[in-house]
Amino acid sequence: MQKQYNLDLERHSKAPQTEASSIKNVVNELVKTYQLEKKFTEVEILEAWESTLGELVSKRTKKIFMQEDKLFVKLASASLKNELMMSKTQIIKDINHKIAQERIKNIVFL
Repeated sequence: MQKQYNLDLERHSKAPQTEASSIKNVVNELVKTYQLEKKFTEVEILEAWESTLGELVSKRTKKIFMQEDKLFVKLASASLKNELMMSKTQIIKDINHKIAQERIKNIVFL
C-alpha cells in the first residue's frame, strides 16, 4: 500500500510580499524592543575582524570584545600587537566600512 500525496507546491512557494514584509517588521520591532541592535553590530564587528585581518591574525586573537565605542583585542603575540598598533587607524576604518557604520572609535590591544 503506497500513500499518495497531492501537494500544491505553487500555492506554497509564492508567499505574498506583504506577509514577508510584515514578518520583517515584526522582527525589527522585537530587536528594537529588546535592545539587541548593539549585540547584532558586535557580532558583525567580530566577523569583520576575521575577514579584515585574515586567518593568521584571527588565530592569534585570544579575546575580542566591545565596550561602548572601543574594541578590546587580546593577542597571543607581542610582536603582532606592536605591528597592529601601527595600523590601528586603518583597521578601524576598514572594520567600520565593512559594518557600514562608525561604531568603533578606538582599538585597545591587550
